[in-house]
This record gives sequence, structure tokens and C-alpha cells, in this order.
Amino acid sequence: MDQLKVKDRILENISLSVKKLQSYFAACEDETPAIRNHDRVLQRLCEHIDHALLYGLQDISSGYWVLVVHFTRREAVRQIDELQHIATNLGRSRAWLYLALSESSLESYLRLFQENQGLLQKYYFKYAQISVITI
Repeated sequence: MDQLKVKDRILENISLSVKKLQSYFAACEDETPAIRNHDRVLQRLCEHIDHALLYGLQDISSGYWVLVVHFTRREAVRQIDELQHIATNLGRSRAWLYLALSESSLESYLRLFQENQGLLQKYYFKYAQISVITI
């Protein structure tokens, strides 16, 4: 599959997951539903965003943790580093994603990525840039 089709597929999956999440909220007319980490609709959205952030990384085994530590507040980095059940940077990447979503800060982080092209070029292959920004 060529690189453009991969990007399109990743973005399509994110779009479908967002629509499912919106449908979930719409079905709860009078009450505001509580979304929890174990809710499948949220897990699928996180998986697709994770795929977008991993796509084109030069070192997938390090995840995007090597990039996000440049923008994430120190307390959050420390908190993620201290998680006992996470032993890899790939795991820290995913913990960061959940944290960014729970803090409603993912959009702000994506803007920071876009504003720092030099860092993106350091960690991502050129063909991948900038699937993470087009989310």
C-alpha cells in the first residue's frame, strides 16, 4: 500500500471513530455520559490517533515519547515516567496520549508539533510529515 493510501486510511479511521464517539454522546439525550478509559469507543479512537502519531517515525520502538517530552509539562512527564506498569517509551507514548485527551490538551500539542517542524524532521521520515498534524 502506498504512503498516501496509508495516510488516508489512518485519517479515515480517526474520522469514523470520532463519529462513533459523537453518536455515543447523542444517544444519551438528557444526561452527559461519562467516558472511561475502558470504553471501547474511546479505546478505538486512541488506537487510531496512536497509529497516526506512530506513522513514519524513524524509530517506532521509541514511540512518539521522544517527541512529546519536548512539549509536555514536567510534572506530567514525571508522572508518566513513574508509572510502574509501563516499561517502554512506546508505552509512555500511549500513556501520554490518554493524558492529553483526559486533559483536553491534544489539540494544543498538535499545534505545537506543527510549529516545530525541526523536531518533526528529527523524528519522522519526510513522507510521513505531517499526518500527525492533519488530524
